[in-house]
Amino acid sequence: IVTGCYAEAGKDNLRKRFPQIDLVLGNKEKLKIPRIITGPNENHEDTKSFIQTFHAHSRAFVKIEDGCDQFCSYCRVPYVRGAKIKSRAPDEVLKEVESLILNGFKEIVLVGVNLALYGRDLELPITLVDLLRDMQCFEETT
Repeated sequence: IVTGCYAEAGKDNLRKRFPQIDLVLGNKEKLKIPRIITGPNENHEDTKSFIQTFHAHSRAFVKIEDGCDQFCSYCRVPYVRGAKIKSRAPDEVLKEVESLILNGFKEIVLVGVNLALYGRDLELPITLVDLLRDMQCFEETT
């Protein structure tokens, strides 16, 4: 299974170059993988769950934003991932960060396509600075 930005933009090229690939899915389709593999009758309630442990690593990555509406001349993101900004709700991000800290991660890296756009699409707009302030309540565990 191949997924990601290139898979979204170059499905046909990937299939031609690598005929052994069974499935090419774009970013929006990757959450369908469990259903595709096991069939529609299986229970897939928690496909949006997040990684809680990753042995031998002290750093965890938390995606908080996707999409970009800036249309820079050099960038394909708005065409491949979409021009609509999609920020994760702050409470959802905080819950994931707290879980990662409780599971021993010492460093949390917040990632997104354009973090400066984080939160402006939410019903109650928030900035990245606001989110970081909310994270100050977490204490390092030993």
